[in-house]
Amino acid sequence: MKSYLNSSTSTFARLTVMVIILSLLSMSVAFSQKRTIKLSGDQDMFMLKELGAVVTDSENGLTVMMVMPGEHRAKAYQDVNLLEGDIIMMANGKKMKNVGQLEKLYESLKIGGEIKLGLKRGKEMMIESLTKADPDDLPGEIMMMKKGDDDGSISTALVDAGLILKDDNGKFIVEDFIEQMADKITGPTPERGDVLVKIQGTVITKSAKISDIYSEIKAGEKVDLVLDRAGEAINISFTKQECGGDKPLIIKKQGH
Repeated sequence: MKSYLNSSTSTFARLTVMVIILSLLSMSVAFSQKRTIKLSGDQDMFMLKELGAVVTDSENGLTVMMVMPGEHRAKAYQDVNLLEGDIIMMANGKKMKNVGQLEKLYESLKIGGEIKLGLKRGKEMMIESLTKADPDDLPGEIMMMKKGDDDGSISTALVDAGLILKDDNGKFIVEDFIEQMADKITGPTPERGDVLVKIQGTVITKSAKISDIYSEIKAGEKVDLVLDRAGEAINISFTKQECGGDKPLIIKKQGH
């Protein structure tokens, strides 16, 4: 499968930021327990939830794609000086080459263990420290950034299925797919460009309809979707999770 989040296709300066506000309390357990995520391709992103930060591999190294403002973090992490665009060169004295190494180091630490990040910010080098938190002590909300074209649209996420749907004048197109949710789906793997046409047998015409149908489905029940792929009907299904939330998540785009 091709990567749709490939940093080599364009520079950050020419890209618009789409800020996706994801409530981890309303996401499926299977996804919220993962710290390395994928969106439609081979580019990994590491979630450093203590700082509401998303780190990804880029041409320059491990790049902080976004970080939550200090005032929105847990009190113990409000003063950690990590900024969007910082390059993580080292962690606990070890050179970091990719997000997989960062995740491995993070997972090796016990709760309360210290993480020292060697950062490059422009021409300046610095070290910032934080401790690994107990997930139960952290806020439930985190923000993720995705690079994409800003066409003023608002998208919807069916997190239990890993689908991010772009609303194109009432036509809901698969804009991205969270690959780590693939094992939760029965049927063919969704692809970018697929069009959602039915949920539970009902034709979809607007976002309110998606919300209305999804809110009526109980946790543990099977959810049936029909996607259109170049004229071919693709049938997939998944189970609505207990932590999945009653309504789809809303994804808002803003200029950078």
